[in-house]
Amino acid sequence: MESELETIEVLNDLVQINNDCIEGYEKSIAELKEENQDLKSLFISMIDKSRKYKMALSTLNLMYLKMIPKSELPLSVSFTRLGWM
Repeated sequence: MESELETIEVLNDLVQINNDCIEGYEKSIAELKEENQDLKSLFISMIDKSRKYKMALSTLNLMYLKMIPKSELPLSVSFTRLGWM
């Protein structure tokens, strides 16, 4: 069970990294200057990729969560970090 919990924590961290990436790309789009508008399509593409990665990671995380009885899950396993809330 310990390795599953470690995997869940790593997956949570990776989901959070992708959330941060999405936020950063969205901020970059908002702050683009007129002469750099050609970068907007690149940032949109990166947002789409990060969302796909986040979805795949969240799916894996669910699979690992199902392997552990709820009574054995530590409080540190936060569902909000999975991007559900």
